[in-house]
Amino acid sequence: MTTAHASRAASVRATLLIALSACGFGTISIFVTLATRSGTPLLDVLVGRYALAAVLLSIAAIASGTRRVEGRGARVMVIIGIAQALVAYTSLLALQYITAATLSVLFYTYPAWIAIIARVIHFEPFTWPRLTALALSLMGVLIMVRAPSAAALQPSGVVLALA
Repeated sequence: MTTAHASRAASVRATLLIALSACGFGTISIFVTLATRSGTPLLDVLVGRYALAAVLLSIAAIASGTRRVEGRGARVMVIIGIAQALVAYTSLLALQYITAATLSVLFYTYPAWIAIIARVIHFEPFTWPRLTALALSLMGVLIMVRAPSAAALQPSGVVLALA
């Protein structure tokens, strides 16, 4: 296999894995809603989700020949894993108060939060194009969340989703 062919195959594989990941990510709130409506506690759903992910990632790591992570790398992985689990729990807890569609739309405020944090922490300037893009994106989120057909918003759900 030539280097160009191998590079092309790796690119196609990466693209397919990213698309699969996006499909999985996009369905999380829907599956959590279905599971909790059937009576399964949110914490049980998340433990099952992370246990399955740990098994699948371990299999993928072994299959790819990834070396064992030790020391500082292992501590960083544990800390990031716990932080991500807390973020997932907080945002998915919002599903008790708002719809999965509203949670998904509120997720799109993420770029605005990053721009604001970058401005505060790294002193990145708010240029007119950046401010215009932020304003348009936030207006789009507000229109979608407050659409006449949207369910009544409970502030606690919005706060949990944005947290």
